[in-house]
Amino acid sequence: MIWEVIYHKSVNDDLKSVGPAAAKRIIQTIDKKLTTAPKKYGAPLSNNLKHFRKLRIGDFRVVYQVISKIILTPFP
Repeated sequence: MIWEVIYHKSVNDDLKSVGPAAAKRIIQTIDKKLTTAPKKYGAPLSNNLKHFRKLRIGDFRVVYQVISKIILTPFP
């Protein structure tokens, strides 16, 4: 099953701040893992963020929410 990823509007700014190599790695990992099995690769968060999941990519964390067949990256 292919999942659709919808990025928050501030993701471009965040990726620019980490540099081109890290940005490429983050995008490639999202494309590889979250579009195929977002619940398998990401760990659930708790408390106020219990509806969200996180994916560790090196020193970075991608926080996202799975809704139906759509993955949202809600945090700037």
